[in-house]
Parts: sequence; structure tokens; C-alpha cells
Amino acid sequence: MKLVLSGLLSLLLLLGFAAPAWGDAVDQAQLDETTDLWRQSAHALNGVNCSSCHENAEAGSQNGAFSAHPTYESCQSCHEQAVDTFLLGKHGIRLLEGKSPLTPAMARLPMQPDAHNRQMTCNTCHDVHSVNTVHASVGGK
Repeated sequence: MKLVLSGLLSLLLLLGFAAPAWGDAVDQAQLDETTDLWRQSAHALNGVNCSSCHENAEAGSQNGAFSAHPTYESCQSCHEQAVDTFLLGKHGIRLLEGKSPLTPAMARLPMQPDAHNRQMTCNTCHDVHSVNTVHASVGGK
């Protein structure tokens, strides 16, 4: 697996991506788990690879910089209606207005203390690599 991930990083660099800013925050086990989740996802089955989401949207070309934390714009290129619905709802309206994302700390009702600073984005409810939509639905898991 290390060879696959090393190869992936080499391929990203070969394609002109800037080196990912993972630093020490992501260890090999996390990378392995992410890769395994992605391989079984609807994205992988439809040929959506790492650069589809992790290429910096502002770069606008195959030589864009690697983005460790893609924004909703990455999702919007394929999921336009879902993102538009999100942006018009209470969880995404701040983004639509050009403000910082909503966080549970901003809620009028008490929320889980460990979630207070978690930003409301597509990735908050959707497992970004397994794309498990059941997890995102009410009552699902």
C-alpha cells in the first residue's frame, strides 16, 4: 500500500500539482484507510479520482495546486443541484453570502461541545471518501 500511495504522490507531482500540505497531520494508516474507502466508493466506480476533487479550483487547469481540504465548489462541478440546495438552506446560506461557514457554536440551541467549531460544509455530513449517502440522511448510519 505504501508503494501505491508513494506512486500516487509521485503522479500528482508529475502532473504538476504542488506537494500536498499533509505534513505530520496525516499518518500512513489514515492514508491507507482513505484509499481503501475511496476504492469502494461511487466516485471510484465512476472514474472520479483524487485530482477531480483535490485540484485547486482557482488554478483552472491540470497543473493546479493540490488542495488538502476542497470546498463545496469541488462538489458543485458534478453535484450542482445538491450544492445549490445546500447553499439556499440554513446550513449553507452563510457561504452563499460570502461569509464563513455556519458552526454549531452559532446555533441558538445547545449543541455537542466537541462540535462547536466544526464548519457546516458538504464534508460535515458526507463521508468525503466513501460517499456514503445513507450516513448523511436523517436517521441513517
